[in-house]
Amino acid sequence: MDSSRTPLQAAAEKGDMTLLERLRALGANTNEPPARMAGVTALQAASIKGYYGLVKRLLDLRADPNASGSGYQGRTALEGAAEHGRLDVVQLLLNSGVETCGNGRRQYVRAIQFAGRRGHPIAVKLLKSHRPWTEADQELLEDETLLDPDQTPEGIAKRRRKIDGRQVQATDDDETRECEDGDDETSDDKARKDDAEEPNLNRLPASTLEETRVVLRTDDETPGLPGDAIWAEAYENWSSEFPWVME
Repeated sequence: MDSSRTPLQAAAEKGDMTLLERLRALGANTNEPPARMAGVTALQAASIKGYYGLVKRLLDLRADPNASGSGYQGRTALEGAAEHGRLDVVQLLLNSGVETCGNGRRQYVRAIQFAGRRGHPIAVKLLKSHRPWTEADQELLEDETLLDPDQTPEGIAKRRRKIDGRQVQATDDDETRECEDGDDETSDDKARKDDAEEPNLNRLPASTLEETRVVLRTDDETPGLPGDAIWAEAYENWSSEFPWVME
């Protein structure tokens, strides 16, 4: 990718006002667009470096404060000044009418984010005091593509497809877990159904169980029946699990 500078852009980046004026006299374009990768316009370069006088001069020469940054790793003039804590330049750009709504909303929110991440809370406060914060600002703030290095339309679209794919995968995983949970519940229901098909001995009245136990205890000659042990176990379970029924 091209990250070169025009002579005018290089002069602005170095803060060389004399050279910049000479180049202007020779017909250099003040608003020459930035190179695709980490490029800068003359105004962006001066704003990032914090050259207040040069920024003012370029604005007088009708440099565009809203010019887009490089598609990859680029900054607008406002973003670059805020990111590096250039408070005087930020204020100058705001006073010059730099856009912070509509088409300028993205650079405004990005400028706030860059300033915050680089530890410039006063710059954040200055930017936020410029105008009221809106729902549209907040929605953009939560956009995962906001600070991506690749800000080209193609790059943003690609990133959003990846985000959408991740969200779809997360949804599928959630649905899979729900299905698995549903299967577990179905198995439990089936187990309960199977249990229900067996004789529910615990539902028999306690009096019946007690009468059976009495017979088994008193009549030694009564032959044992195959179900005696089951009856006895049912009685023990009933009386231990529901003692209040036996009262």
